[in-house]
Amino acid sequence: MVQRGRYSVVSDKGVTVVLDTQLTPTLIEEGNVRELISKWQNMRREADYNVADYIVAGYVGDTLLYDTISRNNDVIAGEILANTLTYGNPPANAYEKEWNVNGEQIRLWVAKV
Repeated sequence: MVQRGRYSVVSDKGVTVVLDTQLTPTLIEEGNVRELISKWQNMRREADYNVADYIVAGYVGDTLLYDTISRNNDVIAGEILANTLTYGNPPANAYEKEWNVNGEQIRLWVAKV
């Protein structure tokens, strides 16, 4: 494999593939959404919720991830089976945890409905 600027090139058996490796804002946001979903899913498991349990979930703190979450609220909520996904302090029965998502600190929480 050869790296030339933002492109990676590999050739094998007469076939050459060129890949543009530059991260666009859209790709970065998609990666952050996948990472947030993964964190919330891990929290569901750690809190010992059943796979089919619907939850409420949220986030707290000061981070650039808020715009990403608000733009992708429906996708995230659907993936983690959340009735609501909100900004704000968690309810008393919530499981909460601090995370680093691609360099941004955020506190996430989950609670059974």
